[in-house]
Amino acid sequence: MKALVIALYTYKELNKDKLNLSLLFIGFFMIFSSILMADLSFVQRNRIVMDVGLASITIIGAMLAILNSFNIINKEVEHKRIYALISRPIKKHQIIIGKYLGILLVLFFYLSVLMIFFFLFYYYEFRVIKIELYKAWLLTLIELMVITAMGMLFASFTTPTLSIFYNMIFFIIGHMTRDLKVYWKAGSAITRYVTKVAYYSIPNLHLFNVKSELTNDIYIKPTYLINSFLYGAIYIFIIILILIYIFQNKNFE
Repeated sequence: MKALVIALYTYKELNKDKLNLSLLFIGFFMIFSSILMADLSFVQRNRIVMDVGLASITIIGAMLAILNSFNIINKEVEHKRIYALISRPIKKHQIIIGKYLGILLVLFFYLSVLMIFFFLFYYYEFRVIKIELYKAWLLTLIELMVITAMGMLFASFTTPTLSIFYNMIFFIIGHMTRDLKVYWKAGSAITRYVTKVAYYSIPNLHLFNVKSELTNDIYIKPTYLINSFLYGAIYIFIIILILIYIFQNKNFE
């Protein structure tokens, strides 16, 4: 219950941040610009709009997750609000879970707004009701949950600048994990070892990317959604456990 109270407080606090609102409008502009890119392309217009639109939503969502995950930890320490929380009969793991859930509420809201806007925009341009977009929304939300957990983890033991940098690298590499297998058959033994470690330790964020399927009208099976959810949930659970352990042993005195 205490974690839920913290989550609601965090949600209200982050919703006041003008940066989040700015990113939302940037997302609207990026989605709208997809039609301009489609007009300049020789590829079918609906494919360009679908691909660019979903990519824009993913990028904006990732930026929201990265900035808010670092910001919520940094603000608590910088404004010394963390001391007030610790002094109360609230366990440290409840603070972490509450903050995490609060960020997720923000991501849920902004991601839903962007996806609804894109759904209406796509229908207006092509008179096609793309029901399958809800699957992209769900998978993107799971991806943002993983990025948020990792962002909070980075913020717990490094500086704000490095936290953002590390999480951006995590996001980029996470979408390239499939390509790491290429280096297993080439390069030195050290290169093969490093790529294998990276492949098995970094979540495969490309798993949550279904732009190609939606662009080419390929059916996404429910089992794929379930497996992706379980895959993300396992990583989130492990990351949150590590974060709680660090927070439990962190001295705020």
